[in-house]
Amino acid sequence: GVDLADVDLDGFLDITTPWEDTGKITVSFHPGYASVASPWPTIELDGGIGAGEGAIFCDVDLDGHQDVIATSESEKIIIYFSPTNPAQARTAGAWTTVEITAAAGDTNWMQAACAAFTPLDEGAIEIIAGGKFYPEGDVPREALRQANEIAEEYRYSPSDGYPGYKLAWLVAQK
Repeated sequence: GVDLADVDLDGFLDITTPWEDTGKITVSFHPGYASVASPWPTIELDGGIGAGEGAIFCDVDLDGHQDVIATSESEKIIIYFSPTNPAQARTAGAWTTVEITAAAGDTNWMQAACAAFTPLDEGAIEIIAGGKFYPEGDVPREALRQANEIAEEYRYSPSDGYPGYKLAWLVAQK
């Protein structure tokens, strides 16, 4: 899946796209109405996502700038943190890549969503990812158990440079 958000704060919606065949995650920047029919400026976010399946925008670190969460059938979830200066958003090297290693190898991650289920002043965004071909079989109970473990393991503190986020997931049965 693709997603739309104004990443560079120019008033136009930009697009993030996963490319399953090439393993690329891209962000394409709206060039303005006068150039909308021309090719859009596009960056490729690095990080080795593999067979990218989904890409969404979400302000994961609550800094006011849209980050990208990418899921893949290569059993990975990667967060690409956008630069805090919107003028640098069009520079791929200005983005920071963090793989959620606890999600690696668990399932073919198909989609993700993010939400604030708790007050934002508590400094947490929840990331919900869905997958297929979960190997354990007993999906709902296992997913809940792991969600609780991951929420603690991957909660960044302000000293890490990020206010914090939790990861939970729901997966489909084989």
